[in-house]
Amino acid sequence: MVKYLTEDQAALQRIAEFYQRPLDPAQLPLDQFRPDLLLVENTPDFQPFTSRLPPELVLAHTGHCYEVRM
Repeated sequence: MVKYLTEDQAALQRIAEFYQRPLDPAQLPLDQFRPDLLLVENTPDFQPFTSRLPPELVLAHTGHCYEVRM
């Protein structure tokens, strides 16, 4: 999905993974680039983060992810 969203431009890709640890927004690589869209997996582990997203920035909320305008 990342390659599709960045049209296969590796220099524009950033992935932050939080396996077996809580999501820490400070560890998102937002200082390295300015994304237009942030995809956040729809999982109970990320609910403390996604529940605080401003509703006007959530473009879509599916069974799989939140699409958030940055």
